[in-house]
Amino acid sequence: MKILEIKPKRHLGEIVFCLLWENQSKEIYHAETLVKFDLHVQDEISDERMIEIRDFDQLKKCLQQAIRLLGRRYHGRFELRQKLIQRNFTGRCADLALDTLAANQYLDDSLFAEKFLHDRLLKKKMGERLALNELLKKGISESLARDAVEKIYRTINSSAIASEIARKKWKTICGDEKKKRQKLIDFLIRRGFEYEFSRQIADQISKDE
Repeated sequence: MKILEIKPKRHLGEIVFCLLWENQSKEIYHAETLVKFDLHVQDEISDERMIEIRDFDQLKKCLQQAIRLLGRRYHGRFELRQKLIQRNFTGRCADLALDTLAANQYLDDSLFAEKFLHDRLLKKKMGERLALNELLKKGISESLARDAVEKIYRTINSSAIASEIARKKWKTICGDEKKKRQKLIDFLIRRGFEYEFSRQIADQISKDE
């Protein structure tokens, strides 16, 4: 197919190029794509070369979109891949873009897991089991998730966290002491603390209160 026209235009704050093909269809390409494939008006492009050009340009667009998303906040690979696919990039294109980002240290699931847990614990106090589950839901591998949980929880006092949220919860629970104690244990288990640990915290609070 022949290129009839190449016009620059501004798109999302940058200069891109609109190519008009002989079938009157138009496509937007990055400047890097034009340079790499040495594209000019009146060039005749074979079907095979057209596929190569489009694949390269899609990868550039995918990388650009991924970098924009990372600029808003840090992402894990699984989460970022889902967002790219939602923006109509193919899984193959997304994987190539993410591999490029990881190779250049823009993407690191270990770092993401630690940052996510740190920020999450500032908003919601929880035990290690719930923290691990939240990381797994974000698509972090179990081994990396366990490493992150172990590293983060070495720096905090789980007993103090559990006691803090348990004392607040105790004041909102109705019923006799036995029922309140059991409800408190159930609450702590839902927050990710182990049963025996939760029972000890509930026993101590029921005595204190």
